[in-house]
Amino acid sequence: REKLKEPSEQVYISFESLSEKEEEIIDVLNRYGNVLLVGPPGTGKTYTARRIARYIAGKEGEGWILIQASPSFEYENFVEGLKPVEAGGIINFKVVEGPFLRMVNRALNDRSRKFVVIIDEINRGNVSALLGELIYALEYRESPVIMPYSSRPLVVPRNLYIIATLNERDVSTVKIDQAILRRFPVIFFEPSREELENFLRSKGWEDGDINEVLEIFDKLNELTNNSLGHTYFFAENIGEFRRKLEYFIKPLLRLHFGIKELH
Repeated sequence: REKLKEPSEQVYISFESLSEKEEEIIDVLNRYGNVLLVGPPGTGKTYTARRIARYIAGKEGEGWILIQASPSFEYENFVEGLKPVEAGGIINFKVVEGPFLRMVNRALNDRSRKFVVIIDEINRGNVSALLGELIYALEYRESPVIMPYSSRPLVVPRNLYIIATLNERDVSTVKIDQAILRRFPVIFFEPSREELENFLRSKGWEDGDINEVLEIFDKLNELTNNSLGHTYFFAENIGEFRRKLEYFIKPLLRLHFGIKELH
């Protein structure tokens, strides 16, 4: 176990089976509280975020949660909002806590533990509207800001970590503005030939088949400017790989990159 020091406390996290990159991400979280994992799809951003959350906070739903961002998912769903409630034929509005605020309260009530919120594909939503006053609160931990619906103070404690992922190749998403990047240190994920080769060898692939897959991986990433992550090519055997090539990779190439034929 390695000791990690924070301004006001110490936390112990096991590094027994974490990769070097996962150790780096945990170190960044320990220093800044937030991190943004950026890269094309299939590079293991969400997988890595979930692994780190389990190491830091334990069981999903208790110590950590994953929230999938979308255009319809806004501040009212994330932090707090108003919900209509009928009583005696009269409609009133009640302030309802969102999943982020519930995790904040858990972290405030148990300072001895670490908690994690993962925001997956954060740029699929309106980031500024989604975070609201959190943009300030995430930088100035332990400093209260007033929430608009309940008028109560919101304090983001230091024992709550935020991991966000971003697909930099998704042209349908909005740009991340500079105010967000000031609060989220960025770690990039790239398609990895080494990761792919290691996976195939762990599954007992023959050298000839491994070389065939690696050659396809190299060629497609050259054509797409490194836009296909290595996990697209993960398969138990050559038969499964050819099915993935036919039903997943080729459609992606045609619909997103306009590549209709492979030679």
